Order: sequence, then C-alpha cells, then structure tokens
Amino acid sequence: MALELLPVEVIHQILEKLPVRTLSVVSRVSRILYNSCQDERLWRKEIIKCEQPKKGYSPPSSPISSPSGSPMMEESEPLPSPASRLCHIAVTWGGYMWIHGGHTTHAESQTFNEIKNDLWRYKFEDKKWERVHVTTGSLPAKTEHSAVIYQNKMYLFGGYSGEYFTNTLFAYDFEKNECSHIITSGDIPSVRSAHVGVVYQDKMYIFGGWNGAEQNNDLYCFDFPTSRWSKIVSSGPIPRPRCSHAGSVSDKHRSMFIFAGYGGKDHGYLNDLCQFDFDTLRWKLVDRTPPIPRSRMRLVEFQDKIYIYGGWNKVEHFNNLYQYDLECKRWCEVQLDLEPSEGKIGQHSMVVHNNILYIFSGYNSRTKSSTNDLYAYRLSKPHVTPMLPVYFTE
Repeated sequence: MALELLPVEVIHQILEKLPVRTLSVVSRVSRILYNSCQDERLWRKEIIKCEQPKKGYSPPSSPISSPSGSPMMEESEPLPSPASRLCHIAVTWGGYMWIHGGHTTHAESQTFNEIKNDLWRYKFEDKKWERVHVTTGSLPAKTEHSAVIYQNKMYLFGGYSGEYFTNTLFAYDFEKNECSHIITSGDIPSVRSAHVGVVYQDKMYIFGGWNGAEQNNDLYCFDFPTSRWSKIVSSGPIPRPRCSHAGSVSDKHRSMFIFAGYGGKDHGYLNDLCQFDFDTLRWKLVDRTPPIPRSRMRLVEFQDKIYIYGGWNKVEHFNNLYQYDLECKRWCEVQLDLEPSEGKIGQHSMVVHNNILYIFSGYNSRTKSSTNDLYAYRLSKPHVTPMLPVYFTE
C-alpha cells in the first residue's frame, strides 16, 4: 500500500513502535516519512550523535532536498573537526558553538597531558566544524578555565596552563578575530582553575575553584566598563569551598545558581543547589535532593529550568540528564534512550541553541579516554531547523 493512502495518525502509530534510533534511517526513505518523523513526541528520549558531514556534502536550502533537487552525494574523506579533549570551554555566538582549550589525558590515569590553545567553531545550520586562526594576538593554552560573552567578545579567565595556575583575563573579539590580554585593576582573584564564571548585566562573576593546594568559595566581580575587580562580601549560607562545580545565571530570577562539585577531603562530593541574588548579595540553599553528589558535570539554564548532565563521583561516571524547575522548585530525571554503559562522561561542555542541548567531548568512561563526539537533545519543539539528517534520497 502506498504511504500516501495511509492516514497520518496510522503512520505515527507505526513509527511509535520503532526504536528511536531507527528514525534517522526511516526519515530518509521519503518526504512523507521525513515529515512524520519530525513529530516531537517520537524524539522525547533520544540523544542524537551529530555526525560530521563529509567532503562533497553541501547544506540544503530546505529541510527536504538540495538546491537542485537532486540527491546529495558524499565522499569518504571527512571534514576537519576538533581533536579529542576535556575541560575545555564552549559558548554560543553568531549561529556557532565556539570551543577553546582543554587537555588530553595519559590513558586511564586522567592526569594532564597536552594543554590546548586551539579555537574551533561549529555552525549549527550546516553541522560543520571550522578551525579559527586568530589574526591578531594569540589565545593562551588553558584548561579548566571559564568563558563568558559580553557584547561581541568572549572573555577567558583563569585555568591551568600545564605548568601553573593562572588568574589572567583574555578577550577574543568575534567580529575582528583578535585576541588581547586584558590589564585589570582592583582586588584581583587569586590563581585558580575548575571554577565557575558567569556574566550578568555589565559584570562577570567568578566563584570557587582550585589552586593546586585547596578549594575555595571566594566570589569576585569584574566590571567590564572599568576593567576593575572587586571581592564580594556576601551574606546568607555561603556555599562550601569547591571546585569542578557548575553554574549558570537566570535573568528572570536575577540570580546565579551553583550546583555540586568537589569539596575536598573535608566535604567530599556535593549535590547542593545554591542561589546567589545579585541585588541583595545574599546566598541561599535551594535544594539538596537528587541528583546524587558529583563533580565535573555541566549545567545550563533554559526557559526557567536548570539542566545538568554527566559528571562523576570517583566511583563512576554518570549519563543522567536532570531538570530542576525554578518555579516548581523540584528535580526530575529526564528519561533518555541510552544503554546503561553509554554516554557516561564528565569534563565535557554543554550549550543550548534553538531549543537544542549540545554536549561536546569530555572523558568517556567506557573507552577510558577523551572523546570529540557531539550529541544533541531536543529540550522542546524547535523554532527553526529540525534535528534529523537531511541527505535522504527518493
């Protein structure tokens, strides 16, 4: 029976019976199946691995076909992509995900190996990576550093160089493709890595970190217009010293949220969710329920919800995706279509673009090595482009 004769509801019921991972293949059979596979309900549990296009692939002008209407051809040679790494940074700007730095490890020891200074960008629309060569200045080799975006620049703070911990600040101008070392004044933070950096209005906030000897719970503020640092004297239940934690900003709540991390021998692995109010300079403990204690996970805020993925507690790595609703004030685990041994990573990066969560690289506990895989998970119905591959033929 021709697909055109089947009601849409029947096609959807058939697709619901298929394993989620087969939908990408099914979607290439015909335009009818492609359109049917776009139904968000079919993809609720799926984390999709974003395959790098091959040479000869040209992005289509529509989600259905190439500009000429002919099948899109691929050659065997892959396009360039970043090398495997962990503890790098990732930000989004101008339709790209930008990554910088990070390091590799000595086999299973997870000790530092090559500290990187390369800069790459991933174009969401074309699904292609591109190496960026800075025209003026140079980006430092760093790992476990932080990055925020202010206006048209990415600011990199702190991190480990492979020889020493740093407290330097660099700015990369996206439009001019230039990097510069920012000269700062005021109460400059001590050297640190594995800290959290966020931006709110005209200021960058740095919390916690590790200097090679101990964790801290310092909170510093950098004022962009004056290039001046100040140490914040906060009140309330100040979070314990920690490193390898995660954080993000909620503009709606005018607050920074800090989750989990490693508190050293005294406090071990943590799972507290703490909120810092930018107006009152006061901390409060929001929640200390699931997820279980961990560090090296990543956190993003999206549509008044906090999402965390991955991490480890020295015993095991995790592949859970958790959501915390800032309005309802409760955690829930997002069900994913993953095998128990898959997707267990830490020290990765995580960003959101057009309602899609992107998870890149990190340490894979199954292969016991760093990776350069890129995965995507749809948080809600997309506004622009579908997640499905678009190079099917008829």
